[in-house]
Amino acid sequence: MTRTRTWRRSRLLAGALSLTMIAAACGGRDSEAKGGDSGDEGGSSGTEVAGGQSLVDTSICADYQPTQGVTDKTIKLGTSMPQSGPFAVFGGILNGLNAYFDWRNDNGGVAGRQVELVAYDDEYKADRTSDNVKKLVEEDKVFALVSVLGTQNNLGVRDYLDENCVPDMGVATGSPQWGDAAQYPWLQGGIPSYALEMKRLVDYLEEVQPDAKIALLRQNDDFGDAYENSLNLLTEKNDMEVVATETYDPLASTDTKAQVDKLAQSDATVFVNGASGSQCPNTLKFVPKEWKVLTYVGITCNSKLALSLAGGNEEGIISTQATLDPANTEDQKDPAMQEFLTESVKHGLTKDEAELGVAAIGWGFGAQMAELLESPKELTRGDLMTSAWSTDADAVGLMRPGSKLITDGAKDPWLLESLRIVKRTDGQWVEASPMKDYNGQSNDFVGS
Repeated sequence: MTRTRTWRRSRLLAGALSLTMIAAACGGRDSEAKGGDSGDEGGSSGTEVAGGQSLVDTSICADYQPTQGVTDKTIKLGTSMPQSGPFAVFGGILNGLNAYFDWRNDNGGVAGRQVELVAYDDEYKADRTSDNVKKLVEEDKVFALVSVLGTQNNLGVRDYLDENCVPDMGVATGSPQWGDAAQYPWLQGGIPSYALEMKRLVDYLEEVQPDAKIALLRQNDDFGDAYENSLNLLTEKNDMEVVATETYDPLASTDTKAQVDKLAQSDATVFVNGASGSQCPNTLKFVPKEWKVLTYVGITCNSKLALSLAGGNEEGIISTQATLDPANTEDQKDPAMQEFLTESVKHGLTKDEAELGVAAIGWGFGAQMAELLESPKELTRGDLMTSAWSTDADAVGLMRPGSKLITDGAKDPWLLESLRIVKRTDGQWVEASPMKDYNGQSNDFVGS
């Protein structure tokens, strides 16, 4: 959905604790939206959440608009993600989001309302994400953001959304920085922490290669920092070692061959492919046949669609999973997966799109967002965040059976903390090590 309008930004130049919120709410929404005319307009000063943390303080929002984007009939959400350029593979997430909300709208909506989703393309460029988010908040007047993709992209808007008290939910990146809920209570991650990914990998290596020598390909950004810092921390007190690291710029190059060639000259027995977007599967093409390493790809690189770009070089690699895989014949028997494969095709996806995996991520984000929207008694921005920081729910969407959505204020800000290790075998992911729960521990694996 594309809209062209002008937007303006207003700032309040008051005291240090007086932070701004955009003026001009949707006409009549306070009287229409549930909780819109409550005493403090859907928020409180120092709302208590589980864990004793006073996270959501709407009193510091100078022009707090608790129900902007909400009426008694609709909820307007917004997102920004790449739909073109080298990271366009992630555009399938938007297709999954749209399919999920279309399905829910046909079955009574979410929280008794129809969901409207406004989306803009940012090509994975942080400056465009910033422009898009300001447009969504100030011009389209969305209630909340959902599944904005990219670490730098979210960092670029985090202060703005925090100052303006706009929820940034289901953030589609696992940066460990999302673990600072006390400092940034208006942002919540939607996938496992990248630090937790590395912890699950290292725990698996303890089983199969306790003296592993690790070579790391990483991006020259916060995503790359997360992998490297965590690996360094997690190998300090065991017999593993990071023996080689190479860095590349994901925005300036689509070819990592030179970096892989250098890593292959090391004595590594494990290769952590920390690339993302199309660079990740393309990197698998450059791994020399004579380099006998166990190769790991990240949770953002293990869809059927992404691996279709690997040129047949994905056999035997490993990854982590938190969710069901629509391309896996065993997972296709799960009722939640059957529902996705049936209903997503009825609501905009092709059969191939549903099975390629990226759209399933968007479907999962939609289910996660719906769960959070339906949790608070009053549908206001403040109450949404308060509820989000004290969640205890069974698996939703395509989460693997037995996993849960749990948060506990700043003590445990991560929604998803259960992962299994899978190995690519005959074109499918096969479990190599079962689901392991790290509830409340993700921040312990961050490193520096």
